[in-house]
Amino acid sequence: MRSVEAVVQLVDRKPTGVVRMTFDILVFDHAGCFDTETFERHQLSSLELHMTAERYPLGAKDDAEADANIIDASAQFSARGGRWVPPSRLGRRTM
Repeated sequence: MRSVEAVVQLVDRKPTGVVRMTFDILVFDHAGCFDTETFERHQLSSLELHMTAERYPLGAKDDAEADANIIDASAQFSARGGRWVPPSRLGRRTM
């Protein structure tokens, strides 16, 4: 299932703009229950990418990886597995 989260800026309780939108893929198990473990793994991977991006812009996780020119891209693949990109016509309609 796909979901959209929107953070909306309010001024005097009136919406004035969309600050951020995220597009997630929600996974359910065979019994139809929300798979929190997969969702949390995707969210933590996304957080890890954002936290390391400033210090290591090429994707390394630490100094050793940066020095060795080897990049562990597992967080990138995990975060990507939990995201989707809306078609341009849908993106315009949600803004």
